[in-house]
Amino acid sequence: MEHVASIGADIVASVLAEYSKRIVDKAMKGEKLSDWEVGFLFMDAMRRSLEARMEALEAKMGAIEKRMDDMERRMDSIDKGLNMRIDSVERNLSSRIESLEKNLNARIESVEKSLGAKIDSLDERIRNVEKSLNTRIESVEKDLNARIESVERAMNALTEAMKIRMDGLEKRMEAIEADMRYVKTSMDSIRNDIIKLLLERIAPAKAPAGEKA
Repeated sequence: MEHVASIGADIVASVLAEYSKRIVDKAMKGEKLSDWEVGFLFMDAMRRSLEARMEALEAKMGAIEKRMDDMERRMDSIDKGLNMRIDSVERNLSSRIESLEKNLNARIESVEKSLGAKIDSLDERIRNVEKSLNTRIESVEKDLNARIESVERAMNALTEAMKIRMDGLEKRMEAIEADMRYVKTSMDSIRNDIIKLLLERIAPAKAPAGEKA
């Protein structure tokens, strides 16, 4: 189908070229051209210019396609080279990583053994320190309990003594209050006796004076 279309386009182009040639020959003979013929020549000139530009563009596209093909081949070559280098690097890295893993595992095992021994020794030291601390704490607790009990006994004795002294002071205050009441009562009695005596002395002195009057 594309081949048939190409043949048809070639035939049309040939017919147009022949018709354009006839119009040019007519103009060369000095004959007057119609507006349609002038327009046809103008359109034919534009067609040829467009075809030339299309051919130039196709040539450029061909060159670009060639460059793209060259670039694709170079990219394929580079890709193959990179894949080969990557494979080589991967193999090298895998070998080195395996070696590093072995060395690390060996070092880790050695460190674990060393740490295990140190941890066991540290555990033993911690247990000994705990025992010593527990013994010292028990001794301190006993001493503190004894001192606290002694202080409590002293405080109880002091409290009891203070209570006894307070009881004695209360009794003395009661005795003093009783003495004060007795003194007040005595003073009242003495005052009354004095007033009575004064009245008795004054009364006889007034009586003779009355009689004389």
